[in-house]
Amino acid sequence: MAGTKKDDLSAVLPEKPLRQKYQRLSELVVEQIISWIMDGTLRAEQRLTTDELAEKLGVSRMPVREALRMLERTGLVQSEPYLGARVAKLTQEDIEEIYMLRQILESTAGRFAAQLIQDDEIAQLEAIQEKMESLIRQDAKENRKEVFHLNREFHQTLYEASRKPRLCEFIGNLWDSIAYYRLISASSQDYAIWMKNEHRSYIAACKKHDGPLLEGLIRQSLQNHIKDLPQNIEKFYRMIEARNQ
Repeated sequence: MAGTKKDDLSAVLPEKPLRQKYQRLSELVVEQIISWIMDGTLRAEQRLTTDELAEKLGVSRMPVREALRMLERTGLVQSEPYLGARVAKLTQEDIEEIYMLRQILESTAGRFAAQLIQDDEIAQLEAIQEKMESLIRQDAKENRKEVFHLNREFHQTLYEASRKPRLCEFIGNLWDSIAYYRLISASSQDYAIWMKNEHRSYIAACKKHDGPLLEGLIRQSLQNHIKDLPQNIEKFYRMIEARNQ
């Protein structure tokens, strides 16, 4: 693959100088690389060179090297001796394992969240949901990526109500590690409508402060995902091949 356009970061990445605020520069680099993976700018097996990333982001090589090591720990990036770093390519076994872990962790977070959530946090969930439903009603293809990001914001807000920061961090890493799979496989209007109804049931459980109910809803939702994984993964790889042609 060496020397192909697919491996040329300069050809696929926009100029994106980072402005450091209250985070370490390496954390900002991590966030930007994750964003590029999630929106498809960086694809599976894309070679990641320190020099090119540093140039595009307007930073030195040191925070880029640190960011790639951090991403390797999450499973988003793979490194091999003499070959360098690449965006990880997930196997079916990888995706199945991640969903099984999500089922355990997210249902647990949901139980604590429903019991501890405050009224202002429920209002925040409802505001995210209202914005998402407005976009879904428009049924515009260009809105689906924003719906995807709002879905993550909804779940992140929900799980943070559990007051379990380490648990939320683990869940976030799992979401990041399959971001590209989720973005492509969840980009249909039918999925968006199903997700809308699911979120409503989560909010209702939160209003009742019914931890076991929300735990069961999340567990069942992810069990349905696990059941459908074989056909969805096959569809995912077909769509990847079509995009790369």
